[in-house]
Amino acid sequence: MRPRPLRPRDYVGAAAVLVVVVTVVVWSVRRDLAATPCSHDVCDTRKIISGYTHSDYSACVCEDVAYGTHPQQRLDVYKPPGKGPFPVIVWVHGGHFTTGSRVFDVSGDGKIDVVEDWAAVLRQVTRNYAVVSIDYRLASSTAHYTRLIQDVRQAVRFVKWQGPRFRFKAAGSPGPRVALWGHSAGATLVTLTDVASRLSKTNCDFGQGFAELAKYDDESDLVIAYSGVYDFNQVLDPYRNSKNPLHELFWNASNGASHFLGCDHYNGDALPYAACKPPTAQDPPPYPALPNDSPLRLASPLTWAGLGSYTMVAYGTDDALLPPAVQSKKYWERRNAASDKKTDFFDLPKGGHGGGPDPKTGAPGNGYPAWNAGSGKSELEPKISIRDWVDRALSEQLRR
Repeated sequence: MRPRPLRPRDYVGAAAVLVVVVTVVVWSVRRDLAATPCSHDVCDTRKIISGYTHSDYSACVCEDVAYGTHPQQRLDVYKPPGKGPFPVIVWVHGGHFTTGSRVFDVSGDGKIDVVEDWAAVLRQVTRNYAVVSIDYRLASSTAHYTRLIQDVRQAVRFVKWQGPRFRFKAAGSPGPRVALWGHSAGATLVTLTDVASRLSKTNCDFGQGFAELAKYDDESDLVIAYSGVYDFNQVLDPYRNSKNPLHELFWNASNGASHFLGCDHYNGDALPYAACKPPTAQDPPPYPALPNDSPLRLASPLTWAGLGSYTMVAYGTDDALLPPAVQSKKYWERRNAASDKKTDFFDLPKGGHGGGPDPKTGAPGNGYPAWNAGSGKSELEPKISIRDWVDRALSEQLRR
């Protein structure tokens, strides 16, 4: 029996099948990259409240974008309107390494509805920067500093890989320029990540759908660090064995740092940490390690103070959790003496760990929105607002 000649409708049917197959493949790839489709022209506009200034503005928000296969490897993108390209600020949250979230959530429901810009980071959207707020694998009894640093590095690679998609850069152009900005534990991570990107290559398996990340570097052009831990040899719980109401906060910070370093559970002893495990071949540090090297040395930014990008170190003079004399100020002084890269500090009078002082009472503050306001001093300026200090550094380093 001779085969029937093909008719026009047969071609139409075959084309329909092909469209379905291609659609499924494309959808599968997009699902690997983001839980919700998002690009330069697909996003939601959200209202942002800017801390003590009470000024409102809007940003184009792309939520829950995957930069890896782990559930915590997610990020949100805040962009200005327009075609770009936009320099990028990667925001790394704090939370004593074991808690915290990328979501600037006012209502507390875990969703971005009205966004509170407590750290004055999202304000940069009005200055034509894109802000990428990331989650990372939180420290635990099995996840230590090497994995957290690896996640921040991977997020930077993702930003560079997906530059054309989000209009971080024009197609075919170099870039985009990237700043790392973090607070508290996030400040520790951005300084460690910046150094790691220059001392070692990431040879890990990025997972299904993310092999392209291997083609990109994870270097940044600027680091802004607010109130970080820079020397883990310092005791983080000055109120141990006391009834001071701050004891719980300091205990949580010390216990979180113990997980971050890979040490035994903190029990309030005089020593900062106990039984810290040396690096292993399965989880190698991103820095040159000595035999049986201590995480207290390897994971302290103070150890690597002579390396890295242009770095801005901000702190409150009354930070009781991380006293500047043994943390931020000490780190800046060591870095300023050892590094050939530009570095600067911001000294916020009466500022607490989160910011301050309170603009109404003048009392030392831990109110996070205070990073939106306040004047202090830097290495070059006897009096300057923290806004001007940050804005100038971003303009100099990301718009060259």
